[in-house]
Amino acid sequence: LVASQTALVALVDLKNSYYTADADAKAAKLQEASTAVTESLDSELAALPERERDSLAVRGEAALVRGRALDAFETFNPEAEELLAKAVKLDSTNVDSWNALGECMWKKGDLV
Repeated sequence: LVASQTALVALVDLKNSYYTADADAKAAKLQEASTAVTESLDSELAALPERERDSLAVRGEAALVRGRALDAFETFNPEAEELLAKAVKLDSTNVDSWNALGECMWKKGDLV
């Protein structure tokens, strides 16, 4: 899933370093980059043999990548939370999954 992870890094860089007075312009750029990540992920998953695609490791990584792409926006996204929770359940040793889930839940504001 190298191409989708590379696209995800570009999305996160855009989120963290693109500054503009026009919030809609940033949201549009983030949406475009997020769509690129999910399209790349879908094509990479389709190219994998079914047995590999269904492995826990690949399913967990795919849920993480897709969840982080959906969580790149300023507002809470329940689908991102669901995917990131799934990534944690599929691989509870992946620190990146836990961190991404924590960031998503922080946006939700339900920390009690």
